[in-house]
Amino acid sequence: MRARLFQRAFTLVELLVVIAIIGILIALLLPAVQAAREAARRMQCTNNLKQMGIAVHGWHDARGAIPPCLLTGRGHATWAGIILPFLENGILYDQCEIENRTVYYLWHTVGLRELMKQPVPAFSCPSRTGLRLSINDTSRVGVGPVSGACIDYAINVGDGNVIPFWSDPSASPPRICNGISPSTHTGPLTYNGTLSGSEPFLIYSGWKGMRSFRDISDGLSNTLLIGEKHLSQEHIGDYNFGDGTYFSDDSPGQTCRMAGPRFPLAESATSPGLGNPLYLYGRFGSWHAGGVCSFVFADGSVQSLTPAIDSVILGNLANYSDGNVIPDDAF
Repeated sequence: MRARLFQRAFTLVELLVVIAIIGILIALLLPAVQAAREAARRMQCTNNLKQMGIAVHGWHDARGAIPPCLLTGRGHATWAGIILPFLENGILYDQCEIENRTVYYLWHTVGLRELMKQPVPAFSCPSRTGLRLSINDTSRVGVGPVSGACIDYAINVGDGNVIPFWSDPSASPPRICNGISPSTHTGPLTYNGTLSGSEPFLIYSGWKGMRSFRDISDGLSNTLLIGEKHLSQEHIGDYNFGDGTYFSDDSPGQTCRMAGPRFPLAESATSPGLGNPLYLYGRFGSWHAGGVCSFVFADGSVQSLTPAIDSVILGNLANYSDGNVIPDDAF
C-alpha cells in the first residue's frame, strides 16, 4: 500500500517570525539605501557645479572677464543666462537675445514666452523639487508678472559688507563689490553699457564684465564662485522669497548670494530669512543631509562646506581680495 505523503505547512508563529525578520532587515537596510541615494544626489549636484564652473571659465576665456552677477537690475539677464552657450544651450541663448533684451520683452513676444520655461538640467539640484517655474515674479509697466525657469544655484557677490553689492566708484568713499562677480553698474543707475528704447523693453548693448580672474588677489582656490542657494521649502518658486526666474535681474535675490558673519550658511531647508526683504534669503544653503552645501571655487574645484564653518572664514572665502590667510583645516 502506497504511503501517503503529507506536506507540512507554516504555523502562524513561524509566519510571524519570518515577517518580523524581514521587517528588521528592511529597517537595517533602509538607512543604507537612503544614504546611497543622498550620496548620488550630492554627486549630481557636484557635477552641476563643475559644469557651471567650466562654463564660467569658458565665458572668461572668450570675453576676458567673469560673467557679471546681473546686468542692470531692470529685467535684463543674470550670470546664469549669460553662460548658457557654454552649457550647450546656445540656441536658447540666441533666440532670447539674452545679452541685450529684458525678461519683459521675452514675456511680451509670441514664441519667446515658452522658451523662458525651458529647463536647464545643470541648474537643478536633485535634492530639491526638480525643474520648476517661478510664481509671483516681477512685473513692470503693465507687463507681468512673468514666469520662467528657476535655478538652485547662486553666484558669490561678497561677504555682505557691501550692500547693495554692485560697485559705485564715484561714491565717497568708493563702493567696490568684494565678491567675485560685480554687476555692470558704474553707479546706482549708470552702467558700462548703453541703454536704448523705453521701459520695460530696454535694449542693453556694449556692456562688459567688470572683474577678471587675474583680479582675484586672494587666489582662485580660496575664492567662492557659485554655490547652492538657500531656499525655504515653504516658498518654492516664489519670487518674493528668492526663487524667481534666472532670466530676470530685477531682484538680485534670485541668483546672487553673500557669505560671512552677516550671512552664515543656512542650517537646513527650513531655516528662516534674514530680515531685509531684498536679501531675505541672501545666503547660501542646501537641502542635503546635515545642511552640507557644495560650492565650485574660482579655480574650478568643487568642495562642500557645513553650516558649522567659522563665519569669519566663510566671509574670507567670499571676499576676493581681503588678503586673509585661509587655514589648511578651515573646512
